[in-house]
Amino acid sequence: MHSASSAPSSVPRFVMIDDSAMFRELVKQAILTGFPRSPFEEFALGREGLAACIKQPPDLLIVDLYLHDTDGREIVRELRRLNVPT
Repeated sequence: MHSASSAPSSVPRFVMIDDSAMFRELVKQAILTGFPRSPFEEFALGREGLAACIKQPPDLLIVDLYLHDTDGREIVRELRRLNVPT
């Protein structure tokens, strides 16, 4: 996903929303092995991750379906409702 205000870059931006710190770290290491210069933001709470995605849409969003504070499907629905590129 790219925001309308920023030009596409060759370095993808990743956002992960998952309440398991260990799982986030495993996925982060796997992604950064293949994309070492890419920004990788991680969030344990869905509302914080949603706010980050609205502020600057990622190229890839990885979201847990069952979070402590919200449902991952609701995050995707809200991004679509707001026309955030997905």
